Amino acid sequence: MMTLSQDSEFAVANLAIQIKSSCVCQVILKANSSLAASELISRIERKIHGNLTHGNFTQGQLMLLVASEHIAVEKLEPGRCKAQETVSKYKGTYKWRLTNPTETAQTRCIKNRDGNATRVCSINMETGKSQWEKPKLKQCKLLQGLPDKIVDLANITISDENAGDAAQHILNLINESPTLDEDETKIIVSKASDISQCHEISMNLTQMILQIISAVLGKQNNSASDLHEVRNEILRIIERAGHKMEFFGRTANLTAASLALAILRVDHTFEGMAFSIRSYNEGADPEVYLGEVPLGRILASIYLPKSLRERIPLSSLHTILFNFFGQTSLFKNTLSDLFCESPGTNPGPQNESTSSLMMFHSV
Repeated sequence: MMTLSQDSEFAVANLAIQIKSSCVCQVILKANSSLAASELISRIERKIHGNLTHGNFTQGQLMLLVASEHIAVEKLEPGRCKAQETVSKYKGTYKWRLTNPTETAQTRCIKNRDGNATRVCSINMETGKSQWEKPKLKQCKLLQGLPDKIVDLANITISDENAGDAAQHILNLINESPTLDEDETKIIVSKASDISQCHEISMNLTQMILQIISAVLGKQNNSASDLHEVRNEILRIIERAGHKMEFFGRTANLTAASLALAILRVDHTFEGMAFSIRSYNEGADPEVYLGEVPLGRILASIYLPKSLRERIPLSSLHTILFNFFGQTSLFKNTLSDLFCESPGTNPGPQNESTSSLMMFHSV
């Protein structure tokens, strides 16, 4: 299919794959051609057959058996996305003009005219009809600014519409503050928790969540000994955001000063996984290694062997998370309990000047 999608005459408009006992693959192609529909259909069918050697496709451990009679190409009449108005509580009301399928509508942001709001007119895989996707308002500023004091953040409501703006604003406020007291710490952790509970968690948003937590850990004054009150919530925030994070591929890893998070998507091809920290200096991002083979000469590591497949039904797992904490202040007076209760922890090498903690969990 890839050769077909790279042809200048055809463009992939949508793709859906369902895998049960058999595989159903649907692809919507947008064709730019003066040929009649019947001739286009024949050309597409020939290209598909040409991409499949003897009707089969093999990649790694995956084999796709395709019979010519199981390939069907049909003409669609999706129509256009109708003119519509959407209302955002935090960024205003936007009007979208009549738009052709697969095209992106664009309009100026209300608060900042140099930014653009966009919305894609896609084609529904089930109905074959055009439909509007959710508006993208990332470039648009909030109609009303956020509070300039951390204590006033308690009164703001977090939603998918303002989560990114709120996360960046919270991070800025923390960086401007010399230290954080108990109340400020609790408010920030509470808002970070609200952000992690949003439906759409991008890699960029997860990165900011890690930066917020890292900054909170680094801005505790010497008298603040009550991180234990927010410890469990901080762990839940990282876990929640990690499992919900949207990313391409099988693995992803993010780092912030004193923190690292790696995510592994689990499937039947699992051959083991090692999460290692090559190096870490206080105040700098840890250097992460994620691969099937453990490394030698590393700071800390957790290895999940291939034999895990025999003990845990991988069909019940979706993702595995690995965490690294360069600062153990979050776990003060609780490290011994953690190691006794959880087999998924590794204190890493410790000496008089440095200590670290690694954890993993799955869902």
